Amino acid sequence: MLGGVRSIVNIDETMINHKIKAHHVRAPHDQTWLLCIVDCSFIPARGYCSIIENRSAASICFPSFLEL
Repeated sequence: MLGGVRSIVNIDETMINHKIKAHHVRAPHDQTWLLCIVDCSFIPARGYCSIIENRSAASICFPSFLEL
């Protein structure tokens, strides 16, 4: 389980496969996005990454957070 009372959780979305080495070919049209969650209260830190298809807030956030 990641997170909890008085724990710090870092959440980040990042795109992979978007850089071209030496710029000899065009960038790929299909982009792959990852949602990463890291709990820093453990040593070493625990993390989880998942590929996301839809980057909208409704698909990423929990429904209770959208009502804030």
